[in-house]
Amino acid sequence: MRFPVRAAAAVVALPLVLGVAACGVTDKPTAGPKPAAAKTTPAPLKAPARLTLANFSPATNAATAKASSVESVVRITVDGQVSTMTMAQTLKPFATKMDLSSPALGGATHIIAIKSTMYVSAPNAAPAGKYLKINLKNTKDPALASLGEMIEGADPVKSVKGWDKALRKVKLVRAETLGFRKVNRYQLTVDNAVAYGMSAKKLSAVGLPKLSVYTVWVGADNLMYKMAYKMGSMDLQITVSSYNATSTIKPPPANKIYTR
Repeated sequence: MRFPVRAAAAVVALPLVLGVAACGVTDKPTAGPKPAAAKTTPAPLKAPARLTLANFSPATNAATAKASSVESVVRITVDGQVSTMTMAQTLKPFATKMDLSSPALGGATHIIAIKSTMYVSAPNAAPAGKYLKINLKNTKDPALASLGEMIEGADPVKSVKGWDKALRKVKLVRAETLGFRKVNRYQLTVDNAVAYGMSAKKLSAVGLPKLSVYTVWVGADNLMYKMAYKMGSMDLQITVSSYNATSTIKPPPANKIYTR
């Protein structure tokens, strides 16, 4: 199976923006009786402080440091074809589970990535109901090998310093309201070679340029509530539905794993 490089580029870009959240982000509910509803007056909207190149990463990293997992819905448009992805990621330890619906993949595809091992259930990749097990470090497919390095290196818990060093520009576009929140819209210029610790050749193998520009919306709590990214004919939109709702991500059962 050859993983489409544009899809790979979209997937590996996600960990850099794990703070992204949509209006309606919810934490995992705690057990106990439901308290009686109380009449309250909505708090006034708080305007976010302006962030700069010097403090953007420290502020947003501190805001998301307490999250143990994140769930999101991703919409990717490439050459007019729309793909959707539901994703769950645990941050400590870092692992990813993805369910994709994409014309480029020929049908529904399910991916589990834990460290340097990826399990893929997709048309023509493995028998129906089975997951092809791929060691991303030993694969002979250069795109998959680069993808493996990027997945492993994109663990936000381990790559905070790399992310800090990779930012080249933080531009405030304008202040606006997103849902019920006041947010600041920024354009971030990121050096992908520095962020991933990879050469230009390896970046090219997965379809990423040396520099990428992300548009993010940041609230008063320094969390990112929306993210958009465009590269050529690819358009990426991310909506995070919840934090701390996924406790762990495990490999498929042994009887569901297929190896070549």
